Amino acid sequence: MMSSTEASQSSSDADNSRPTSYTGFLIKLDEFNFYLAQIIREITCKPKTAISDGKYETLFEKLLQIFGFCTLSHSFISTDKALIQGRSVSSRADVICSQERPSSEKAVVCVCTVKKSIQLDDADSSPPEKKLRSSYTPDANSSTPGDQDLLARHVGELLVYLDKSVRPEGMLGFTVEKTWVRVTYLDVKESSQRKLQDLPINGPGSVQYEEGERPRFFYSKRYNYLNRDDRRTLFKAFLLVRRMQERHEG
Repeated sequence: MMSSTEASQSSSDADNSRPTSYTGFLIKLDEFNFYLAQIIREITCKPKTAISDGKYETLFEKLLQIFGFCTLSHSFISTDKALIQGRSVSSRADVICSQERPSSEKAVVCVCTVKKSIQLDDADSSPPEKKLRSSYTPDANSSTPGDQDLLARHVGELLVYLDKSVRPEGMLGFTVEKTWVRVTYLDVKESSQRKLQDLPINGPGSVQYEEGERPRFFYSKRYNYLNRDDRRTLFKAFLLVRRMQERHEG
């Protein structure tokens, strides 16, 4: 289980402050530990039964809430659309972190993509990764084939929600596979975004970018938040994202 000392120490190392009011922090920590205990109990009592992806998704959402993130789970998220390479692409994120009191539509702090054991077709959505794979292929030497599929789907979701990002030229995100988490960032300048939207996917030639204008996708190594050392690094990342969010809300 995670202790209050660990999360508080990570907060102190990052900015000498608590992640939220201490009472609220402890309540959220207790919620996370309660959900984690349910998963551990299920693994212990039913070792041959696979834990559902939805349970790990909920557990990660509870982890984000410890650090004061306002989250929207999949059932509260509507399918969103964006124009990408001249085509309308739809997507629906698994978890979104949003500003608590948004003053505009640009209220999305980060987008979380959870790896699913079985990908079901959604009649209202067109998986963005199928259209963008040729332009956004993760380094095959640094990830497994399954991991590449998750990252490709994640990049597609970041692109769909890009125009709602609190950051002017990029979107932060997380990928989640059980208790393993990556921190991601899609860097897209405004001029690049317009070109990416307008050029037809089947049009002549490829998108022509000026020097330094090409979109870039960054992702960290995977961290397991059940591992003490990984947890410390991941918590610092959460706190840095929260500080960025507070600057935009201020």
